[in-house]
Amino acid sequence: MSQQCSGAFATLASTRRSIRMQQRLAPMLFKDDDKEAAEAARTSPVAPACRSPRALRKIHTKASEDGEPVHSFATVLKDLATVVANHIRPNDTESPAFIVITTPTPLQRRAFDLLGVSSHRPATRPPYAAASPHRRIAVALARNVPTGGARWSRS
Repeated sequence: MSQQCSGAFATLASTRRSIRMQQRLAPMLFKDDDKEAAEAARTSPVAPACRSPRALRKIHTKASEDGEPVHSFATVLKDLATVVANHIRPNDTESPAFIVITTPTPLQRRAFDLLGVSSHRPATRPPYAAASPHRRIAVALARNVPTGGARWSRS
């Protein structure tokens, strides 16, 4: 029972996180980011929802207000997944190990800016250091990294 509850909680948390990300990325997505204009265009509270003129313009031109191409949430996530941290350990024993993060594309940089996330991470500590086992597993699952023996079962 507790595994089912924790699974439902994880799904709910993931859904809430996804919704927040879509709201923040709305200017670069096909998503309607002008709710006030959409509500004003609605003739009645029981009438079907209308899209705002800005959203219709994004759909027809496939470009944002800035002239940048708009994307679906899935394509933005797919593009953000290509940003990786390469852990480099030189053969020279005197040189310390270091992390090199791939340079983000303009699209990735804009998404990071809208999300309020830095694409650079300080390389002062190894990943997962001082993190709880649950946090390490959650981060590893999000990054598709082996978790070192963690097992998940579905009941």
